Amino acid sequence: MGIAGAGNSGTLFATLFGPRLATEFGWHNVLGMALIPLALVFIAYIFMAKDAPSQPEPMPVKAYFRIFKSTDTWYFCVLYSVTFGGFVGLSSFLSIFFVDQYHLSRVSAGDFVTLVVAAGSFFRPVGGYLADRLGGTNVLSVLFIVVSATMFGVSYLPSFYMVMILLFVGMACLGMGNGPFSRSFLSDSKRKWG
Repeated sequence: MGIAGAGNSGTLFATLFGPRLATEFGWHNVLGMALIPLALVFIAYIFMAKDAPSQPEPMPVKAYFRIFKSTDTWYFCVLYSVTFGGFVGLSSFLSIFFVDQYHLSRVSAGDFVTLVVAAGSFFRPVGGYLADRLGGTNVLSVLFIVVSATMFGVSYLPSFYMVMILLFVGMACLGMGNGPFSRSFLSDSKRKWG
């Protein structure tokens, strides 16, 4: 999966380049510019994607919904909504937070958001590695505690440098929290949740 496998690299590029382009061209035009790489990927997909040579027999649509009978599915959805949802939510909100609470320019806010988003993106494989070694449930338990502590610290609006440290650690933990959704976590959760 390359760069995309390291995490949510698109968010990183958006927070780094979006505010700079918006300063020059306006936000509406930036959104229009985003269509260019999307169109290029779409065109490449049309010409390069191929069906697998050995295709399984199609199943009825009803069969795909059987997964929702498994309690693990619901546990994974809730846990992943915290890790991935927290990452996406903070990535979207932090530029507003920096501008409103710390009075940064929009471009500076984008730069600092990029820094904390990079932590979440690049630490994701670390979470998977740790989950393979220590067990997904154990890793997520620690990560959720650290995320809670860092976000609690951010809620007190400490100095800008302290809030950056807290957000960097918190986003790194949210990114690492996306990694344990692997084979080790699946087998670990089977033992824990039956």
